[in-house]
Amino acid sequence: LSKDFVGVGFKGPFSLGLLDTRHVLIRFDLEEGYHRCWLHGFWSFQGLGMQVFKWIPFFSVEPESSIVPIWVRLPSLPIHLFGKRPLFSIVKLIGKPLKLDASISTLARPNVACICVEVDLLHDLPNRIWINNGSISFWQHVEYENVSDYCTCYRKLGHPSSECNAIQPT
Repeated sequence: LSKDFVGVGFKGPFSLGLLDTRHVLIRFDLEEGYHRCWLHGFWSFQGLGMQVFKWIPFFSVEPESSIVPIWVRLPSLPIHLFGKRPLFSIVKLIGKPLKLDASISTLARPNVACICVEVDLLHDLPNRIWINNGSISFWQHVEYENVSDYCTCYRKLGHPSSECNAIQPT
């Protein structure tokens, strides 16, 4: 796994440590490496998949974390709000802002702003948010890309609660 990670070409040093047979602790010296790994979300090495979870102080290998990075789209957002500070301020209403899409700085897609945000899937994601920018106030529609299902019973990503036999009424 170490060789595979080196082949990815992360910037700066990093270390891998085995937590158990299914979990590896990855520590990056540079924040850029951490963001690249975390934002990618899922890696495949030698035909085996690896889901990335964020370390929290009470991390346990049993329940999978409900905290994931997702891309948030803000369609038809006014152009004067296409800056890092205003966009991060807006998406803080949803979660922790992580990264702007490359098209933001060049205005290559002025019809939509895309921001990667760290969210907790245990909380509902709003389909609109209220923006109050001094002289302008409006409801902003919010779209999400590739939101993973999360089973609240088994605490597993990719397992929808709606299909969980453990919490279905009998």
